[in-house]
Amino acid sequence: MPTDAVAILSLCFLIVGTLYASVGHAGASRYLAVMALMGVDALTALSRFAEAEGELLRAEPVFDYSLGAPQGSHRWCMDAIITLYEAWNAAEPEAGCDAKANQWRQRRTALAGTRPE
Repeated sequence: MPTDAVAILSLCFLIVGTLYASVGHAGASRYLAVMALMGVDALTALSRFAEAEGELLRAEPVFDYSLGAPQGSHRWCMDAIITLYEAWNAAEPEAGCDAKANQWRQRRTALAGTRPE
């Protein structure tokens, strides 16, 4: 790995560690969930759909509005889940991910009427 990349990564880890330490337990859970979501795009691009699914399904309850997450973050996570299943279905139609995407669309629609966006 080039030395400039190591320096940049080291700085990033320092910033991430500082932010993580400053948010407290509840904020840390949301912070980790956001970090997981950031990695989902890369996993999806690499066709590592099952790994991306696991990250998203672990992050989704953390973003539930009733648990104190910022408004819109739960919808953002559900949109990411739907996008993942659409990409997975396009790559592997036999996997049945179109049905999973539809289930999450219905869930998102059902929640839309009960929570402010």
